[in-house]
Amino acid sequence: MTSGYSGIGLETTRTLAEAGAKIIVPARTPEKSSPFIADIPRVELEELDLMASDSIDAFAQRFLSTGRQLDMLINNAGIMAPPLVRDQHGYESQFTTNHLGHFQLTTRLWLSLK
Repeated sequence: MTSGYSGIGLETTRTLAEAGAKIIVPARTPEKSSPFIADIPRVELEELDLMASDSIDAFAQRFLSTGRQLDMLINNAGIMAPPLVRDQHGYESQFTTNHLGHFQLTTRLWLSLK
């Protein structure tokens, strides 16, 4: 689940964990996100930056190399009204993070979705 360490994403992570799910929570800076999910069982923290296509590919490859099945993908991360910043391809950061990054992540993980 993208953005599973704060806000609605954190509550979704807690609820799914209480139901027995194993959850992978990607974070741009895992060391900053770790304290928020440390007390939740069955949660793994992985590095992922939705603004960087190489980070998305690396995350997906790490997951796919485990051979694990992906039962659910929750694309929850988002930013709103940031200062103008562009990604490596020249796209605006909010568009990249909220749409393009999730699209790339979903397509990379598509084969592992049940």
